[in-house]
Amino acid sequence: MATDTETLLTQSNKLFEQVMPLRSFQQELAEHFYVERADFTTSMNMGKDFASHLTTSYPLTVRRDLANIFSTMLRPQEKVWAVMTTRNYDDLDEDGKRWLEQGTHILRNAMYDQDSGFARATSQAD
Repeated sequence: MATDTETLLTQSNKLFEQVMPLRSFQQELAEHFYVERADFTTSMNMGKDFASHLTTSYPLTVRRDLANIFSTMLRPQEKVWAVMTTRNYDDLDEDGKRWLEQGTHILRNAMYDQDSGFARATSQAD
């Protein structure tokens, strides 16, 4: 009878085999559209000829523009999309509501400060 460790190892090897076609597809897409993150099935080496297989920068430009559109749609700078609140907001007095509004304003200014790196970090996450 197989031990728990052997069973777990067998199941994990089977799952890794099943995911390989997906990883290969992801690698192929990344090599064309997001070269700097094309490490699904290979590792990126410092000496590797970076993006030498691409004949044009068009796929990279399309990917960059798509990523920029995501961040613009998800977090428009001209619109307040994050608000400090609490579960019992309606029960707060005017001082409490004013404090939350001021906190929202301070947080927004901090996020969109040039030195915070918030816009760049969230764009990369998108």
